[in-house]
Amino acid sequence: MSKAIEQPTRPFIPYSLCILLFVCVWLHVFIARNVMLDTILLQILGSCMAAALGLWYVKYAHTSLMTVGVVLLSLVIILIRSSFIYVSQMTSVDLLESTAIHNFELVVSRDLVYKNQNEFEKMCAYSFSVGGKRIRAILLLESFKSYKEVSDLALDFAISLELIHNYSLVHDDLPEMDDDKFRRGVLSVYGKYGQSNAVLVGDELLNNANLIMFKAIKKLDNIQEIKNAVSASEIILNSSGINGMIYGQFLDLENKIEDLSDIEKINDLKTGELFKAAILSGAKLAGASDEDLLHLEIYAKNLGLVFQLQDDLFDFEEDVKLNKKTFATVLGKNEVEKKIIDLNRISFEEINKISGNKDFFIDFIDFMAKRTY
Repeated sequence: MSKAIEQPTRPFIPYSLCILLFVCVWLHVFIARNVMLDTILLQILGSCMAAALGLWYVKYAHTSLMTVGVVLLSLVIILIRSSFIYVSQMTSVDLLESTAIHNFELVVSRDLVYKNQNEFEKMCAYSFSVGGKRIRAILLLESFKSYKEVSDLALDFAISLELIHNYSLVHDDLPEMDDDKFRRGVLSVYGKYGQSNAVLVGDELLNNANLIMFKAIKKLDNIQEIKNAVSASEIILNSSGINGMIYGQFLDLENKIEDLSDIEKINDLKTGELFKAAILSGAKLAGASDEDLLHLEIYAKNLGLVFQLQDDLFDFEEDVKLNKKTFATVLGKNEVEKKIIDLNRISFEEINKISGNKDFFIDFIDFMAKRTY
């Protein structure tokens, strides 16, 4: 009696695992565009699972050489992508751990800005060392780094910009302004040293910002570098003065807000101008082209507005109680969230047009979108 010839067991829906692997690759690449450091473990886990799936498929599927090749190629894509993600995320997305900001904090920690030689210098050092996100300094340094390696010149300009930002906060806390004795969870300069000293500290921070930039320019020999540095300092000072931050503060104190255009103008001047100054001055210092500067200006303007819109969302409940007019209280939270998405889309389009390295700025759009403070 003849026996039926046993056929080799074929896998259930032979190509299903291959399709699943392709889906894993697609998701892997898609997630990688927006991944932060806290998702790297998920990336590694996904790679390991895909590798195990591929090995099982090669060993037991009894399939064609072409399918095996597809599986192996997919695995190679995943592993290369994982390595790239790990390196790029360590240097770009985790902003506070980036080389640029590390160098910046190193300069500050060495007391190279204020040496605490007398009581007044201690007050100035206090105002500059109580923390903060350092976003403007980061943007300047990373903008410079898009075209060149970070230099002492870039660090000096980043310190100057941070001094200008801090002087505005010191004055902003005064009784005639916000009357706030606390800043970043600790006593403000006004809260710790009194009103008169806070005025003097703010004045000194602004003066020192100018001095540091002028000293940095004085060290340069190359004519083109000198021109670029002078232009960069002009961008910073113009954005922080009557055409920018100071005038925005004046309009805010006037409190004559009638419609959304008034709100947008104040936000653009108070917040957006220094964001724009950070990105444009960093790029100009590094010798970026005029065409790149135009794209960066649009990116920076949108970035500053997104930052303010997010703050409006964070403060929404309190602003409603105070009957304060902001984008969120006038338009509603849903409309503001839609506006943020549109602005980020435009920023993404503009930053992809520059000739310099754009990785940081692409990642920064995502960083801002996920900001919770």
